[in-house]
Formats: sequence, structure tokens, C-alpha cells
Amino acid sequence: MRKCVILTGAGSASLWKVNGEDYISTSSITKALCEKDEFFSNLYSYITNKFTNGSQVNFETILHSIEVLFQYYRGGMQPFDFIQTALFKVDEEIIEMIKRSNPDNASIAMNDRYGEAINFIREEIFRYDDIIKVKSQKSCNDQIMLFLNLVHKHDCIIRAYTTNYDQMLIDCCPEDLHLFDGTVPVVNSSSIEFRQDIHRFDKHKINSFSDHCYYNLHGSIYWNWQHERFDSEKKSTFYLENSYCKNIEYELNESNPNEPILLSPIITGYNKVQRIHFEPFLAFSNSFYRDCSDADCFIFIGFSFADPYLTNVILNSEIKTKKVLIIDPNPEGSQLIRYLNLDKPDNINGLLKYHPKIWLFQKSFEDFLCVAEDILNDFFK
Repeated sequence: MRKCVILTGAGSASLWKVNGEDYISTSSITKALCEKDEFFSNLYSYITNKFTNGSQVNFETILHSIEVLFQYYRGGMQPFDFIQTALFKVDEEIIEMIKRSNPDNASIAMNDRYGEAINFIREEIFRYDDIIKVKSQKSCNDQIMLFLNLVHKHDCIIRAYTTNYDQMLIDCCPEDLHLFDGTVPVVNSSSIEFRQDIHRFDKHKINSFSDHCYYNLHGSIYWNWQHERFDSEKKSTFYLENSYCKNIEYELNESNPNEPILLSPIITGYNKVQRIHFEPFLAFSNSFYRDCSDADCFIFIGFSFADPYLTNVILNSEIKTKKVLIIDPNPEGSQLIRYLNLDKPDNINGLLKYHPKIWLFQKSFEDFLCVAEDILNDFFK
């Protein structure tokens, strides 16, 4: 069987809409976070005014700024010796913002603000995830089900990954095509609970590479988390839980030497590379690296190639020797095409064929699903 690696990014989520508009996006989360609390709004304005290109500021920038401030203040306390604390000083305007959150302890203030932001983002994504499951979206779900069946019928093992935090493909998966999510189910007297728990990540099966799968490279909103403060000890605690298991403490230390790191069930912000070295993220990343190397074909859906650590793995997988289908409505084309420096494409009914094996469908995922059968039959020849 052929191994088909599918990687979905933020652009794949635009399929589900409310009142004709994208239900969730980077800009919508940023706007909602700023409206939630004056601290986030003020921090956003401060960074926007300082940046050369203020339009690049979004919720990930806000999260990273909070984390940098946390590291600055907590890193200057025992047992850490954080070099940035010794070298730099925080702007007075930022100090005043922090004092309004907690006048007595800046590290606790930033710790708590980070937790608030992560939980708010999770709630926003939960609301979107619920949209996938309602009857009004059934036509969208049926189209994705057809897409998965089409890939499978071409003698492919589906190795699907996402940088999103939901379970889109699992929610839409045909009943006879099980996508393994990395966990083993908990059997209850009346049902099977599939939500993820630290005791149920099956590393052996994750590394078997022979099952259809759907792995959350950057975590999932279904991984529940209890955030604790770095008040006195050089550790934080990370919990994964479900309705049938008690909280399990998972101790973590710093990411780099003397660099405290805040953890959550979703990896967002700028320190993605540091966070993927903790389980269960590491097991999924290792699986992705191996699958890219062994893949016969790739399908990229709404993935921007903006994460260097993932893009480098893809570029070093001898990708020009493999079949590649990119679904990206960006009018400037796909970043991957620019990285590969490919010649001008042949335009065949709107499908850009840059290379005998590398194709770009320069429309939305929704548009692709309407013509998926014809394109995939041609692609898998």
C-alpha cells in the first residue's frame, strides 16, 4: 500500500462558516482575546506600535509576549539564572500593565494571564468544533467523508496530521475507516470514551506506522489541563484528564537551561520547538518525521508552511520525487512552491501543475471538495 501523508493547517477550518463568514481564524481569535480583557488589548496596542510591521501582531504574539515577561521575572528568582533578566529591563509602560494585574508578584501575574489566554482560546475553538458536529454542517462533513474514502480507495494508508487543535477528520471519518488518534479508548459500561489522557497515549502503536491515523502535532482542545504556578519549585505540572480517570501529574522542568517554560495542552505562540520535546508532542513529531521520509505522496490542506521546523522536515524528505497536492487559495501561491523554486506551471482547468508530480489547487478546501473525485483519480494514477 502507498503511504499518503495529509497535513492540515488553519486554512482547512474555513470550510465551516456561520452567516457566510469564516467562523474562526487567527484574526477572529485575536479580536476576541483583546475584547475579553483590557490587559490583552493594551499589550496588543503596545506591541503593534513598537513593531515595524504592526499588521503581523496576533494572539500568538500576545501569548509569546506574556511568556517572555514570565520568563524575565520568574527567571530572576531561585533556582533559575535567566540571562535576559540580567541583561535587559522592562519598559515602564509594561510594568504598569503588570501592576494592574498583580501589584505584588509579576511572575504570578504573567503565569495567570497566560493560563487565562490559553483557556479562552480553547473555548473559542470548542465553539467552532461544535459547529462541525451540528446538522446544519452535514453537507460539509459528508464531503470530507467522501474525500477520505477517495484517498483510501486508491490503496493508501492515511497518515494524517494537523497543526490545528480539533479533531476535524476524526469527526468526519467514515465508520469503516478508523483514524487512530494516539490513544487507546477507555471502555465504560455504556460507551467508549475517546478523549485523550496521559495514561492512554500508546507510543508503541504511534510508532508502528501501519495504521490510519490523525495526530495533533500542536496538541488538542480535548487534552485537559490544570495550570500551576512556578512559585517555589523548579517545575510545573501538566495534567491530562477525562471523565473516567483522575488527574495525573506530569512534571516538567525548563525547556533550555535556566529557562522556565509555561505549558499547556495546545502549542501556540512562538516557542513551538521547545514544547515539542515534551510528551506526547514528541511521539507525534517523531512519527511525522518518519512518515515524511517514507511517504509516497503528500496532500497539504490550508497549510501555510510558516512553521520552519515542519517545513524543513518536508523539504528534506526528497519531496520532488514524490506526488504532492497542495490546496491553498492564497493568490500569491504556496510558500512551498517558492521554496522549491519550480518553473512556471501548466494551468489545466484551474489546477496548476508545476512539476509532473507537484500540483497546486489554488482555491479553497470547500471548492476542492466539489471536484475532489476527478482530481484525486488523476493524482493517484
